[in-house]
Amino acid sequence: MESYCFKGRSLAIAIAALTGLVFMQPRTGMAQQEEVSKAGLPAYTQYCGPCHGPDGKGNGPEAAKLRSRPTDLTQLRKMYKGDFPVWHLYAMIDGREEVRGHGPREMPIWGNEFKLQAGSSHVAESQTRGRIFELIYYIESLQEKESAPAK
Repeated sequence: MESYCFKGRSLAIAIAALTGLVFMQPRTGMAQQEEVSKAGLPAYTQYCGPCHGPDGKGNGPEAAKLRSRPTDLTQLRKMYKGDFPVWHLYAMIDGREEVRGHGPREMPIWGNEFKLQAGSSHVAESQTRGRIFELIYYIESLQEKESAPAK
């Protein structure tokens, strides 16, 4: 029994490490990034779209019910001066960071929802992290492309 638990933990650590390595690879031209991004669409549609809208601009059908307009997710790279805020988004999605401007937290903690859905298996934490990263990569795919300077 003890060796099974050890193997389960080892497997979960290995999956988490490999997931981290995949997401730390150079981002340009990665077919895997496109696959992960596309995998995030259903979660985005279900969990983010109602407030942030299908295009990410903060115009979802539930947006009018909030105290302040949801962030235009297409402008995150611009807001962070060219850097995409992966870890900031991760902390917001998994619930470690409050969403300022909303007053009491109106944005649900989707990380908790993903954990509940994953259950209590030995790989549940890795599955939860993977779903959060799929969502982040999808949001990154929504970033407004910078237009080329006029000549």
